[in-house]
Amino acid sequence: MVKKIVMPALILLILLIVGGWFFMRVFGGMNGNMPGQGGGMMDDGMIGNDNGEVEDMKNDSFADGGTSLPIPPILKDENPDPGKAEFTLVAQKGTMEFIEGKPTDTFGYNGDYLGPVIRVKTGDDVSIKVKNEIDEATTVHWHGLEVDGDQDEGPHSGIQPGTTWNPQFKIEQNAATLWYHPHLLHETGEHVYKGLAGLFIIDDEDSENLDYDLLAHLLPVLLKTSV
Repeated sequence: MVKKIVMPALILLILLIVGGWFFMRVFGGMNGNMPGQGGGMMDDGMIGNDNGEVEDMKNDSFADGGTSLPIPPILKDENPDPGKAEFTLVAQKGTMEFIEGKPTDTFGYNGDYLGPVIRVKTGDDVSIKVKNEIDEATTVHWHGLEVDGDQDEGPHSGIQPGTTWNPQFKIEQNAATLWYHPHLLHETGEHVYKGLAGLFIIDDEDSENLDYDLLAHLLPVLLKTSV
């Protein structure tokens, strides 16, 4: 009877010790850049991009010597006219070190891994140029966005390597936190797992009248898991 109790307890203890060691190895040594607009992390913790836009990606709340939490930058709206929003997304190859000293091949939008935040307002006329610079077909699905099917991509469609897709649509829904990701037949899981995903945020009159800014007071975090 004692053996039946002791052996499972011993196995559980070993698993806890090994799991704790692995957790510290992975999360204690995590490095890498969140994507900027066609650029990477500069030495001072800033993100640069091809449009001259620079985003401060430091999180000063971490103790000295710790790993800063990278916050995805806001993708630059290329159209200054109010009521119109134009963006460029580039699906590209990258490299990240999730475990120090062990580079991993990744995908990303406008950077090595994951993508920037697309932020629009209710009523905006939106145009997004999606360039495919990986060596295989991909798609972009606007998850949660109310949009016509021909301006959204699913398993039936695909952006071929070296080509550009330019969906255009009007934002006709209330404030929301959505996301975008590939939805290619049989490849959705792999493409998202390798890094093709980003946040899509809609503001409206109600959200703009709040006493705080969403991205100034909340951390936009994408949690990715694998099974």
